[in-house]
Amino acid sequence: MNGQKRVTIYVAFATIVIFIVLYSPFWICGGLAIFKHQNYSGGFSALALGLFFLFYICANTVCLKGKKLTYNMFFLFGRSIDLETVTKVKVAANPAPTLVLQSKHSKPFKFVIKPFSRAGVALIINHIKLHAPNAEFDKISTELGRGDFTSVTRETIRAENLFQLFGTVIGTMIVLGLARAATHSALLTAGIIVVAVLAFMIMVSRRRKK
Repeated sequence: MNGQKRVTIYVAFATIVIFIVLYSPFWICGGLAIFKHQNYSGGFSALALGLFFLFYICANTVCLKGKKLTYNMFFLFGRSIDLETVTKVKVAANPAPTLVLQSKHSKPFKFVIKPFSRAGVALIINHIKLHAPNAEFDKISTELGRGDFTSVTRETIRAENLFQLFGTVIGTMIVLGLARAATHSALLTAGIIVVAVLAFMIMVSRRRKK
């Protein structure tokens, strides 16, 4: 890779679709509150909350340029690391797969790699190998560099699914409360439950395929 070439890794399209489905109840409730019940404050709050959660997950990027790696959140807030200072590279489950770059004189540089595609993660690992030739790579990060997600999936699938189940249930309960308070609609309540269950089933089936 040319040392001066800038490469940006974006969140995988499949991840964006999954989280759009997952957070769609916020937009459904917000739209109903605004257009059907003229509850503008509650409606716009629900829309904004759904967008915030979506961007929190999906608006992150990894930029590779020469010996520098930069992790950006919301396309705006970024932090960088000089790859020449990296002494160890490992992948931890927190509970999502997290890439950890350790240096001698600074705190570990961490970011979650699960939202990115296999090809994107492999590109990140191989870029680090190129510009941190003396760094020690653990077994999982080495496999990721070859596009092999077997180990990282096995290490994180149980914790991730439990975390997502908990998040889905709690999120559904919150949105259900908002929906019932705003519309008192049993049909809408049932629709939100169906959407939440479908979103969770999609996430679980996607991870089993890996």
